[in-house]
Amino acid sequence: MNQIDLLIIGGGITGSGCLLEATRRGLRSVLVEKGDFSSGTTAASSRLIHGGIRYLEHLHVRLVAESLKERFWISKRFPHLLKPLAIHVPVYGWGKRSPLVAGIGIKLYDLLSGTMKIENSKIHLKKSAREMIPEIHLDGLSGIFVFYDYQIIMPERLVLENIIAARSMGAMALNYNSVREIRHQNGGYRVAVKNTLTGEESSIFAAAVINATGAWADEIRMLAGFGSKLLRPTKGVHIETQRLGDRALFVEAGTDNRLFYMLPFMNHTLIGTTDTDYNESPDLVEPLPEDVSYLIDNANQILNGIRLDRTKVYASFGGLRPLLNIPGKTESDIPRAHRVVCEGPQGRFISIIGGKLTTYRKMAEDTAKKVRKILGVADRARLSAPEFPCGAVASVERERYIEHLAGEYGIEKRTASALFTLYGMGAENVLEYAGNDAALKIPVSECTSEIPAQIVYGFEKEFARKLEDILLRRMLLGKSPSKGLEAGEAIKVALTKFMGKSPDEADDLFDEARQSIIKKFGMNDRITG
Repeated sequence: MNQIDLLIIGGGITGSGCLLEATRRGLRSVLVEKGDFSSGTTAASSRLIHGGIRYLEHLHVRLVAESLKERFWISKRFPHLLKPLAIHVPVYGWGKRSPLVAGIGIKLYDLLSGTMKIENSKIHLKKSAREMIPEIHLDGLSGIFVFYDYQIIMPERLVLENIIAARSMGAMALNYNSVREIRHQNGGYRVAVKNTLTGEESSIFAAAVINATGAWADEIRMLAGFGSKLLRPTKGVHIETQRLGDRALFVEAGTDNRLFYMLPFMNHTLIGTTDTDYNESPDLVEPLPEDVSYLIDNANQILNGIRLDRTKVYASFGGLRPLLNIPGKTESDIPRAHRVVCEGPQGRFISIIGGKLTTYRKMAEDTAKKVRKILGVADRARLSAPEFPCGAVASVERERYIEHLAGEYGIEKRTASALFTLYGMGAENVLEYAGNDAALKIPVSECTSEIPAQIVYGFEKEFARKLEDILLRRMLLGKSPSKGLEAGEAIKVALTKFMGKSPDEADDLFDEARQSIIKKFGMNDRITG
């Protein structure tokens, strides 16, 4: 590979954003990711695009204002991925937070949102609150406070939108390519990379390097010869359970007064997250029994008529927050602000630390501008917006466009809805790829109504290398309770009929995916079949 301006290490939401922003500014850029794109912290989030209302408790007003601005930016470009969510905060007499504090918090959130707010917050006290949510305990309930954010169905698709847009401008992105060595050389960096699937080794010379690896940032910095610790990773664990209700809850844990979510997500409930210091390798993060117990016990404290236990937990998963290392603060008190750190000769090794999913664009913009300045490159950012594969989705009316897809391409309306949710106007690319082959448009699963064409498209057009990549990070199947494993036979048929795999090869691909998914989510036979 010829010399490039910029090598970006890390293919999650931050790295993909950096690739796009750097490419827009005229920098010849390449991104490498040791696993699949968005397979790390991005995939382990609470699936919210939010302003961070709880940060107001710690007076991080500027961060909340910035996050709300970025929430608005995302909502205008990727509305198909988002669902407006009314989030209910039940306040109890035994809790740390009073009705007065909760009320001030949600009204300040409205004020900071300004014209960007989704809907006005609401306050329900005493009797009206007690009639609102029958699935929670009424004893000691002082009120329910409602604010609004967005649920993002698949942040993994947001990563793909950025990568594909950057590639259309000349960038390169390589998944399953692990960095083995980083050496300063001739004013830049020589980086040794190994393809983890084929074993092929290569070398890339870049004038500058962006370390956008999140919780792995200090490990990558050590490869480059930097020893100080910039990160304080904290572990966040989620569990998925049977559907507990239709309302999103943001509740206070009785054990330690932390706030955690109970969110309806597809046909189950997502509960999380924990927030505990983590000092092991990021590759080894997983939910521990005590993490799962913490979420079950604190959810049970407010649930009425439903009692959770481990048999009702479909899956659990853990991820790491790449927080700034600020001595003297507890895990939950550390601000989610980001910091761009320049190290090495001329500051050409740049790490982006901290931040969160919602502010990825601002993080990427700040980092790309810093690189441009370091390299002495004139800012050649194009004034036009990037051409995201979802198209000008904000300009279409959802239901009307779904009806258009169903009628034009001869598919079920629920399939059209699933495709629009994932691809926006790019759904037509998937359907045109299927052509006139009706078999490519027959749903592989009743749960999500997705079709074989998506499997083929994911492998051939969206950089998937393993079946797990398809199920978890290209399709909604991976968000169902079984993570798509209940559709095994239909998936294997698609692999043989449309991908040219032999029956034995299809069996092996599915078994590999099944074992990896079961391990990743701690699933049991009752769910996976």
